[in-house]
Amino acid sequence: MPDHRLDLRLYRDTHDDIGSTYDTVVIGSGIGGLAAAALLQKAGRRTLVLESNHLPGGCCSSYERRGVIYEAGATTLVGLDSGQPLRLLLDDLGEIDLPLVRLDPSQTVWLPGEPMRPVVRHESLERWIDECERAFGPAGQRAFWTEAYRVGRAVWRLSGRNRAFPPVRAIDWLRLPLDNDPRDLPLLRYLRRSTASVIARFGLDQNADFLAMVDEQLMITAQATADQTPFLYGAAGVTYANFANYYLRGGMIALPERLMRRFESLGGAIHYRQRVTAVRGNKADGFTVETGAGRAYRTRSVLSNVPIWNVAELTDGRLQRFAERAGTAAPEAWGAFLTAVTLPVGSIPADATLHHQIILPEPMADTGSRSVFVSLSHPDDSTRAPTGLRVASLSTHCRPESWFGLDRATYRSRKAAVGAEMLAALGRIFPALADLSPEAGHTASPVTFERWIGRSRGRVGGLPQRMDRTPLDQLSPVTPVAGFYLCGDTAYPGQGIPGVVLSGQNAAWRILRDENGR
Repeated sequence: MPDHRLDLRLYRDTHDDIGSTYDTVVIGSGIGGLAAAALLQKAGRRTLVLESNHLPGGCCSSYERRGVIYEAGATTLVGLDSGQPLRLLLDDLGEIDLPLVRLDPSQTVWLPGEPMRPVVRHESLERWIDECERAFGPAGQRAFWTEAYRVGRAVWRLSGRNRAFPPVRAIDWLRLPLDNDPRDLPLLRYLRRSTASVIARFGLDQNADFLAMVDEQLMITAQATADQTPFLYGAAGVTYANFANYYLRGGMIALPERLMRRFESLGGAIHYRQRVTAVRGNKADGFTVETGAGRAYRTRSVLSNVPIWNVAELTDGRLQRFAERAGTAAPEAWGAFLTAVTLPVGSIPADATLHHQIILPEPMADTGSRSVFVSLSHPDDSTRAPTGLRVASLSTHCRPESWFGLDRATYRSRKAAVGAEMLAALGRIFPALADLSPEAGHTASPVTFERWIGRSRGRVGGLPQRMDRTPLDQLSPVTPVAGFYLCGDTAYPGQGIPGVVLSGQNAAWRILRDENGR
């Protein structure tokens, strides 16, 4: 495997005239922000990205500790199939060569029991149906997965076609019949049907193991369980492993790093360690974007790639009220707890998939989560750890509010307990790691995520795709303040790398349309 080790200490500001005025300032270098910035720069708009960290990528990034490169968040890469958001972005930008390794199978789901039982997620729909029939019995499996795959493919197709969605202005509503095929109208019935109701329709609602698997797969894709998730979203969520999945040599930071380099080659600028503290002004007079480092940037428009709660913290007036209402009206967002560890190469079977979802018999006491998601570095990727070692990132959902306001002793004790429980889960699927000591790794809670990447209260993963939020309730790139736009995982469609890429594409489209007066 070719070397792709990145020196994570060498990111520096792009040399640029700080006192100049930009066409667009993008707040945050997450994947959605970088996607939009590169598209805007390619379209001829002078664009600046402001990043609070010293690394690009936000949740889709990596960090180095004692010579080992760990993942900061996102660990699976999808969206590169024909017509999907990341593929469209790379085709639009050109000259980006990602260090990809295709994974098939990409993942193993472990069902609770003694011993735990593996269900291997094959990319081929036929092989996946065969695996489900083996694990859960044949009744209903083929019909359910065939329908889920059909609907999931349609969701990708429709999302790329509807740049003006969700509609906000009259012209957006007028575009809907032009951008869509009447033959897709029957899919709309799945907006008001939960994934659980579709499962019941195919007679699968009495299979506890199957329900647990679907619930936990949806938790990592839709941030909600089958009874809460509309099937229109749930279908795409449960079939994501039936599209091409990839590993990035050198860590997930390879994606934002390549996007950033392409953005810079087009003439764009990025400034690090510039945490935005305030946005003032309006489109008519221009915006001023202020940072904690004492810099002030002038721009004709602003694109916020930070979560909606952060928008409320750095704005005032009408925009602040809008962000506060949107943040309050949205369903409660999740936080994440991360445990990172290095492992001897021989402790993991050579034929093991790189990703594992371990479903637990009961929710963990301090997180409320019932599964642990494990991502392993590729055994042939020598760029992330010293010879003979592999890197494992273990993550689980948690309620962020329960981690703030603790005294130091309680906080440390709770972190240690959750980390130990996650490592114990790892030992259940890989017996050679049964005695792995918590001291072998390190942990991160929502408090850590707020400090690392500036996300308000450590909320990550976007907003849950729930039945009580229709697509029209989701945040458009457009805000009530002209010239101020949104992208990222709290804007439509949110959720995962394909979702945030699409949000950035939609935001760039909106900005260019507004600037061109159309």
